[in-house]
Amino acid sequence: MIDTVELCASEVITNAIVHGGREHQEEQVTIVLICAPSLIRIEVIDSGNDPDRMPRVRDVKPDSDTGGRGLEIVSICAHRWDHYTDAAGRTVWFEVKC
Repeated sequence: MIDTVELCASEVITNAIVHGGREHQEEQVTIVLICAPSLIRIEVIDSGNDPDRMPRVRDVKPDSDTGGRGLEIVSICAHRWDHYTDAAGRTVWFEVKC
């Protein structure tokens, strides 16, 4: 389970750094870890809120693209994941069952 959490967190954090709110000088990424008896939830918050750049699983061709598989990995490995925007920016979260 720890390996799954690390893999998914790495993918979501990397997406936040690469794609999140780069128009701001002081870009900040916040990571929230929530541990419950039956699951671990990670929330990654960045300042991005452009509706054209919302997180999605991409349709990547196996032989052509070298990137773009992060959220596909999360969708396969995590119990569930999603995203939302609010005043803080964009939050992408996932949960892994214990």
